[in-house]
Amino acid sequence: MKYSVSLTQNHEFRRLYNKGTSSATPAMVIYCRQNGRGVNRLGITVSSKLGNAVRRNRIRRRLRETYRLNEDKLRRGYDVVIVARSGAYDAPWPAMNGEFRRICGKIGLLAAVKKDAGAGSASNRRDFNPKTKGHANAAGAKGVSVAGNIVSATNTGNAASAASAANAGIAVQTAAQSTNASAATGIAAGKSEPRRDDTVAEKT
Repeated sequence: MKYSVSLTQNHEFRRLYNKGTSSATPAMVIYCRQNGRGVNRLGITVSSKLGNAVRRNRIRRRLRETYRLNEDKLRRGYDVVIVARSGAYDAPWPAMNGEFRRICGKIGLLAAVKKDAGAGSASNRRDFNPKTKGHANAAGAKGVSVAGNIVSATNTGNAASAASAANAGIAVQTAAQSTNASAATGIAAGKSEPRRDDTVAEKT
């Protein structure tokens, strides 16, 4: 165990029984009291009424392992005594751990869980919508994205229309130039042909 040492003196056990805070379950009873130190001191008591030496040792090992698995969740600077009860012999491990944490929470031995100050709960944020379980900012961002796509498509359509109009204007201008050229060619041809009156006069 990293943060605990053994509690060995009988008078310390008796003082804890008399002045400590306690709570019980079918598997164990826990007593605790502040010791003014930087570490916890652990004592485990298994009565001879719970069976022979083999049975008692099994119970003791199970209680010590339960404490070890939850040691980092406990406050430091406490004397802790765990008194075994009959349910500790064959109780499932999840039940043992659950009972241990529940008792420690009742007697104030369980350390408070530290929350990350920068990552608040989503339900505490102003933009959280409990009905949709979403965020207004995210919805607004999607709306802006959709609007941007529409504007982009509109601009693309305008550009295409402008390109079509420009092409049509070029075609009209080309056609006009062709018409003007044809007219100019016709006029030049008219000037080169002799007039009908002049031809008749010469024959006469």
